[in-house]
Amino acid sequence: MPEVFGIGYATIDAILNGASYSIGFLLLLMMAKMVMTAVSIGGGFQGGVFAPALFLGATLGAAFGMVMELVFPSLHITPAAFAMVGMAAALVGAVHAPLTAILLLFEMTNDYHIILPLMLSVMFSLLLSQWIEKDSVYTLGLARKGLRIRRGQDIDVLEAIEVAEVMQTSPPHHFRQGASFDGGAGIADRAYTRAGGH
Repeated sequence: MPEVFGIGYATIDAILNGASYSIGFLLLLMMAKMVMTAVSIGGGFQGGVFAPALFLGATLGAAFGMVMELVFPSLHITPAAFAMVGMAAALVGAVHAPLTAILLLFEMTNDYHIILPLMLSVMFSLLLSQWIEKDSVYTLGLARKGLRIRRGQDIDVLEAIEVAEVMQTSPPHHFRQGASFDGGAGIADRAYTRAGGH
């Protein structure tokens, strides 16, 4: 099966353009690509997860669309639309980047009719994948080394600083009870000048 080697964009393109693959062949492609990707990444070879996630989503989505087409022939279902939604769902399941998947697939289709199923599948995929594993494929290796990355980004520097560490407990200037406003204005003016004001 030459379709499982390489990036797989040609196969994805063929699926999206309505190539006449059978349901069994699409499922076989999906399983073979999954095994080849696992062998490639696990063996330390060069390769990523972005294109394989799109490939897996396209094959499974198209196969599901073909099943729905057989079950509901009067609905005029297009398996290619299911393939696109599957691509977004698989991508989100791997990288936990819902906005990226939604915008990427919407940009590919330019069809607003696909937005609702796209968003629903992405939301379900994100919830399910985060329930199974909190980290994405990109942050999982770091988490295993003890480097925790929350919300998909580095921890904000200010989150690591306690307020008590930087808070000045005694104010630099005290006002006496009954002091005139002119005295307070002078202190404020000197502070403003020292801070770079004119």
